[in-house]
Amino acid sequence: MREYGQIIIPLGPACQNKELFKDFSSKRLSKLNGKLIWWSYKSDHTSSWYAVVRKAYFPIAEYKKGHIRTKIRKGINSTEIKKASIDEIKYSGYEVYRKALLRFTEKTSIMSEDAFREMISCYEGFNDIVNFWGVYIDGKLAGYSVLYLYGKEEVNVSELRITPDANKKYASYALFHLLAEEFLNKQDYKYLNNGYRNLVHHTNIQDLLLDNFGYEKEYLTLHLKINFPYDYLILPFVPFRKLIKNPVLRGVLNLKAFST
Repeated sequence: MREYGQIIIPLGPACQNKELFKDFSSKRLSKLNGKLIWWSYKSDHTSSWYAVVRKAYFPIAEYKKGHIRTKIRKGINSTEIKKASIDEIKYSGYEVYRKALLRFTEKTSIMSEDAFREMISCYEGFNDIVNFWGVYIDGKLAGYSVLYLYGKEEVNVSELRITPDANKKYASYALFHLLAEEFLNKQDYKYLNNGYRNLVHHTNIQDLLLDNFGYEKEYLTLHLKINFPYDYLILPFVPFRKLIKNPVLRGVLNLKAFST
C-alpha cells in the first residue's frame, strides 16, 4: 500500500481476489495514518469502476485501423525505445517530466528537480519489481515510463511522460505497441494495466487505448472506507461532485459515488 496525502491506495494487480481484502478495517486505516482507503477486486458484472487493461498481443499488421498502423511504424522508425536505468531517469528525466507536464498544468504544480530526483531515488533497490523504459531521439532521452511488475500477473504502467517533440513523432504509439510485444508476447505476462478509471476527467489516452490498441475495461468492485467524521462531512456533496473544481475533493467524491 502507498499513501498520498492521507489517502491509502493498495498496490498489486487490478484483478485481485475478494478474499485478499477481508481483513481491511478502520484499525488498519488508522494505523497507516490515513483518512481514506480504497480497494477493489474482480467483479462478475458491469460496474462504474474499472481498470484499462490489455490481455493479448498482436503484430502491427493486425491493428484494425490503417492510420494507427502507420503511426506505430513511424514511431518505431523515428525513435529508439528500450529499458532504461534508474540513473538515466534520475539525472536525465526531469526535463522530460517538466516538458510533458507543461502542456497540462501550471508551472507552480510541477515539482522541482531535487524533488523529482528524490522521488526516483525511492525506486532504488527494487529493480526486480520496477522497470524503467526510455524513449530516445538521436540518443537523447525524450520520454520514459515507470512500470510495476507483479509476478507474471500484471505489468502496471504507473507513469508515462513523453515530450511534445517526441509525441509529434508518435513515440507513445510505438511505446504502447512495444510494451505489449515485450511483456505479453516475449515475457508472457497475463495483462498490461494502464490505470483505473480517471476520477477527475475523461482521458484521451485511455480512450485511445480502448479504441485502437486492444485494451478493454476490466470491471471491478470498488470499496471505500473513510474515517469518522469525514465520511459524514463529504456525503452531502456527492450529488454535486461535477461542480467541484478542486481535483482532489472531486476525486474523493467520485470514489464515494462509484463504491458499493
